[in-house]
Amino acid sequence: MLAVSHWSGGGGGLAQVLVNPAAGTPVGDMTSNGGLAAAFDGVTSQANAACSARFATSGYVGKSWGAGVRKTITRYRYFAPSDVGPSGAGSVTLTYTLRGSDDGSSWTTLHTDSASVGAGGSVDVTSGITTTLNYLYHSVLLSVASGNIFAAEVMLYETV
Repeated sequence: MLAVSHWSGGGGGLAQVLVNPAAGTPVGDMTSNGGLAAAFDGVTSQANAACSARFATSGYVGKSWGAGVRKTITRYRYFAPSDVGPSGAGSVTLTYTLRGSDDGSSWTTLHTDSASVGAGGSVDVTSGITTTLNYLYHSVLLSVASGNIFAAEVMLYETV
């Protein structure tokens, strides 16, 4: 399993805490297979058929935090299906982008990067994220050069 970590340590005694997966309402266009809820069910190792999916080269999953609820995401993780890579094939270059929005349609890029990810692989981003503003929505946009896009799990963290 490949894990790309951008951890920089520090934090002045603050802790990065996983946002409760049940918080907010799932949003996005990865509604096939297990649907949007599959990306936030706490299961990091699941087969492609149970994952969030979109039959296109890019797709996104995220959360609407609710009326008046604003969050600043300081870390995020992506997990590929356990049986195939992010595109439904072997290892591929995955581009992953954390975005924030106040309306769920106009998105601001908070972080973007890419890595080679295969079956059961993951990415863990803990630094380089723009954290100057909080948002009502957050999403992770995933893209590959060819194939489809799948996500076993997406985890969002905030610093408390």
